[in-house]
Parts: sequence; C-alpha cells; structure tokens
Amino acid sequence: MKKILLFFITVLAAAANCHAATETVTVDGLKYTIDTETQTATLEANNYSGSDIEIPDTFTYSGATYTVTALADNCFYYCTKLTRVTIPTTVTSLGNYCFDGCAILGDINLTESIITSVGNCCFRGCKSLGNISMPAATSVGESCFENCESLTNIELSAATSVGNNCFYNCKSLTDISLPLVTSLGDNCFYECKSLNTASMGMAKSFGSYCFYNCESLTDISLSAATTLGESCFEGCTSLTSIELASATSVGDYCFADCTSLTSIKMAIATSVSAGCFYGCSKLETVIATLALSVG
Repeated sequence: MKKILLFFITVLAAAANCHAATETVTVDGLKYTIDTETQTATLEANNYSGSDIEIPDTFTYSGATYTVTALADNCFYYCTKLTRVTIPTTVTSLGNYCFDGCAILGDINLTESIITSVGNCCFRGCKSLGNISMPAATSVGESCFENCESLTNIELSAATSVGNNCFYNCKSLTDISLPLVTSLGDNCFYECKSLNTASMGMAKSFGSYCFYNCESLTDISLSAATTLGESCFEGCTSLTSIELASATSVGDYCFADCTSLTSIKMAIATSVSAGCFYGCSKLETVIATLALSVG
C-alpha cells in the first residue's frame, strides 16, 4: 500500500512540475508563453496596433534568458496597420492564422530563416506581400498564401507538401519551384493567372482544380505525376503539350478548355475520366500507350 501511495505521490509531483514549467509573461509590452525548463518562448497574440515590429531573438525574465522559437496561432491576426515585421533566425514555426488579414504587410524579413513549419492560413489575405523566402520550410499549411495578390516570388525549396488552397488567387505569381514536393492539395494554384512556369518534378499527386484557370501556364514538369484530380488543368489556355510518363489516373475535365493544347502523351494511364479533353479544340495527337479506360 505504501509503495502504491508513493507511486501516486511521485506521479502527481511530476505532473505539477510539468504544469509549472509553462507560464504566460509580458516583457517589453509583448506577451509570451515561456517554458522554464527549456528556456524557450512562443510569442502570443498581442492585438498589436503598430506598423513595424522587430521580434527579439531572446529576452530576460526573472533572471533567466529565453529564446523565441515560435509565433503562436493568431499571433498578428488582422493587424491591419502592420507593414513590416522582422522575425529572428531562432524562430522555427509560424502558427495558424499568424498573419491572416494583414492586408498592408509588405515586408517580412526572414534572412537566414530556419522556419520549418508554416501553419494554415498563415499569410492569407496579405495582399501587399511581394516576396518571401523560407528555404527550410518542409510543411506549408492550407490556404497559407491564399489571396496574396501581390506575391511574385517565393522560395520553398525544402517543402515536401503543400496544402489545399495554398496559393489560391495569387494572381501576380509568375513562377514556382518546389523541387521536393510530392503532393499538391486541391485548388493549390487556383486562378494564378500570371503563373508561367511550375517546376515540381517529384510531385506525384495533384489535387482537384490544382491549376484551374492558370491561363499563362506554358511549362510544367509532370514526370512523376501518378494522379491528376478533377479539372486539374482546366482553363490553362497557354499549355501546348503535356507528357504524363507515370500517370495512372486522370480526373474528370482535367484538361478541359486547354484551347492551345495540341498533343498529349500518357504512357501508362489506366483511367482517363469523363470530359478530360473537353473544349481542347486544337488537340491533334493523343498517345495513350496502355490506357484501358477513357471517359
């Protein structure tokens, strides 16, 4: 009985210590959640009303130095006056809705960034954001850059997955290189009307409406693609030729209204769904070596 009692006392003490390790503090007007064991800190939502902020890499609280490693969910949510933010190289993750609705945010300093995780809707509606570089980010959440209407250049060279609606209506984006991405979510580049070149040679899965109405798209690598979703390239009126060396499934209306498409090669396609080439008025050559079912 004594051993059992001692066990429970030990467990409760450990739980108490664990709980005590995290607390919310305010330093220099900014609210953080700190971990007293790891001496790390997460910047929390502060209802910030200024136009320019430089997030510190470290700060001192109660005699201890804490390293800022993350920005929490909603950290700068709808901070409508924010135009410039400097994020230190110590930060590795940006939470969901972190800069959502920061419509005039035009400058994010991420020099030598080590950010590896970018949450859902992180930069959604940042209509003034022109470029951003996150070379270490491996995960990019849903709607991350949705409606970033001024975004022309982005570096995501380490990303392996891109969520649904990630670049939805990024109408100024001209080219994209995602060398390690293996899957692209639904509506990923929906209505990216200026997108000319898309390099993603390792991508196997392309979601529905992935490049819908990307009317300037002329060059895209689909060498590893195995699955193309419904209406994936519908309305890509500048595409002239497509080669699908690995695709086995091509969704409904995948290339519908690709009015400049003249040739397509599908080496091992086993399923080509209804209306795949609807409205492809210039299509002259379709080579489907092993196609078993064409809708």
